[in-house]
Amino acid sequence: AAKVLYTTQPNISKSIRKLESELGVELFRRGNVGVELTEEGEIVYDQAMQILQSVKRMEELIYINKHQ
Repeated sequence: AAKVLYTTQPNISKSIRKLESELGVELFRRGNVGVELTEEGEIVYDQAMQILQSVKRMEELIYINKHQ
């Protein structure tokens, strides 16, 4: 994820922990084997994906409007 976001892993971890603090929930279950989303993490992920889809659709509509 750090590579895709052009940042470092510690920065991503810090941002996730800040978001968890702001929301008052744990988004990831961290263990020896790795991490997995909690139930609240699934909700946040689903909502974030909907937001990103809405932004993409908005960009498409603006592009269409500009080129009519």
